Amino acid sequence: VQRFELGPIGTNAFLLWEDGGEDAVLVDAPPDAKKSIEPILKLRELRLSALWLTHGDWDHMAGGWEL
Repeated sequence: VQRFELGPIGTNAFLLWEDGGEDAVLVDAPPDAKKSIEPILKLRELRLSALWLTHGDWDHMAGGWEL
């Protein structure tokens, strides 16, 4: 698990993966999430397989369309 504080108000997002696995799940996607998440996916050779949104506020979902 890796936690990020992203977007203009520091919204929490969490990237989850299993050691040795190929898939990752992102919990919430604040604005500009792609810029922070993609390098981690590449470094760990992971594929983003799901995006879980905790709720529909803009600061938790505005970056989802980029991913």
